[in-house]
Amino acid sequence: MNEERLFELCEGYRSDMIRDLSSLVAIPSVSENIPETKRALSFMLDTAKGMGFNTESYCDNSVGMIEYGEGDETVGILAHVDVVPAFEQPGWKTDPFELVLRDGVMYGRGVLDDKGPAVTALYAMKALKDAGISMNKRIRLILGTQEEVEWTDFLRFRTEYAERLDEFMPDYGFTPDSGFPICNVGKGCIDLDLIFEFGENGGADPEKDGWRIASVNAGLMMNSVPEKAEARLIYSEKGVCISEKLFDAEGKSVHSSRPEQGINAIFGLVEKLKAFSEAEGDKALSLKASGLYRQLISLNEFFSEPFGSSLGLASESEYYNGEFVHKNCFSPTMIRQKDGKTVIHINLRPAYGYDADKIVKRFEEIAEAAGGRIEVGEYLPAIYVDSERPWIKELAKAYEEVSGLKNEFVLDYGASYAQAMPNTVVWGPVFPGHPDTYHLPNEEYSLGDMMLSLKITALALARIAENAEPLK
Repeated sequence: MNEERLFELCEGYRSDMIRDLSSLVAIPSVSENIPETKRALSFMLDTAKGMGFNTESYCDNSVGMIEYGEGDETVGILAHVDVVPAFEQPGWKTDPFELVLRDGVMYGRGVLDDKGPAVTALYAMKALKDAGISMNKRIRLILGTQEEVEWTDFLRFRTEYAERLDEFMPDYGFTPDSGFPICNVGKGCIDLDLIFEFGENGGADPEKDGWRIASVNAGLMMNSVPEKAEARLIYSEKGVCISEKLFDAEGKSVHSSRPEQGINAIFGLVEKLKAFSEAEGDKALSLKASGLYRQLISLNEFFSEPFGSSLGLASESEYYNGEFVHKNCFSPTMIRQKDGKTVIHINLRPAYGYDADKIVKRFEEIAEAAGGRIEVGEYLPAIYVDSERPWIKELAKAYEEVSGLKNEFVLDYGASYAQAMPNTVVWGPVFPGHPDTYHLPNEEYSLGDMMLSLKITALALARIAENAEPLK
């Protein structure tokens, strides 16, 4: 293999990559906007087809595959074209759905998570094709459209193609959806709802004069620490509304896998409600006795320390077989009310080796004690992939040689498509010490980092594909 030629080809793709990423960012493919997620997937498949790759769309254009090469082993690259909301976030200095290149940095929703890496992976495949690399293995770029919410795309795929999963599943691979170096250990993810039917009065006695909670609302995404929370209180006498007060709180939004790095607006709101109820004295007796108020107070009691100590669910150790796996993390991320029902969403991140059933059982106890119930949504298990596998070593070598940085095997805090398929690690695109703006306003990705990531990815794929020996 002529590595110099491979890198020359990569460098020559710079303007085309910016063009294609600009077109992809311009598609507002927020996860809930299904027509736009499908349009984003179609754009990637059409672009790949124009490069001469085999493409296929599945499940009504919710999952796509781009393939190149042949052989008994398949290398998988898992990426996604859906994004988290943007316009609802204050602080954007540019149109989030327009790629802006300024001083070598690209701004726009999805440039980092995960449209930029998806385009990079596609052009890495193109580099192998244009360089004439001997292909002894298949490379399959798998694109999803619901990664930022519940993975209904892959769930549907697994259901509809259950009998052919062995044919579709790669033997090993990576998802470029976090950072370098290699994340071979990943935390799990459980989305869980605490559901309470307090009624229209939030559980307050409608016959008693005083304050009650009329509404409460917080958060935009299941997997983001909320930066805004608000509650509306009503004061009534003899069943007639006399006055009302609006309380709001602001925090700092971060990915819910690292809640300790942000400020949860729910906690600030609860503190304001608590202070107000204390100051109002007898006027707040009915409020303080209501189920909704008590449940809000319990959120601070249980979750303001995010590692499970108050829940009785703290990890026994931060290591498993000598590998750092961190701690269990718990974060309330959304509160919604409808038809007298209050739903509090909790995002749970169990460390590898911890019994997830124990966590669910504890939340069942908490909900039952408060007169509610739980619904468990998506559960993604924590991952562990042996770092001694030959294909992983090729990733490590390419990273060290191209970047000049030392490879390490580290923990991925957030959930990713690595949990969707076996033998999959998280690899790229954020380099150590570089900005990590996942889910934040002014999401950014350095053009230089994208080009460096392209060369690393192309070199690793070329060496794996050329090798005629099994690398499992």
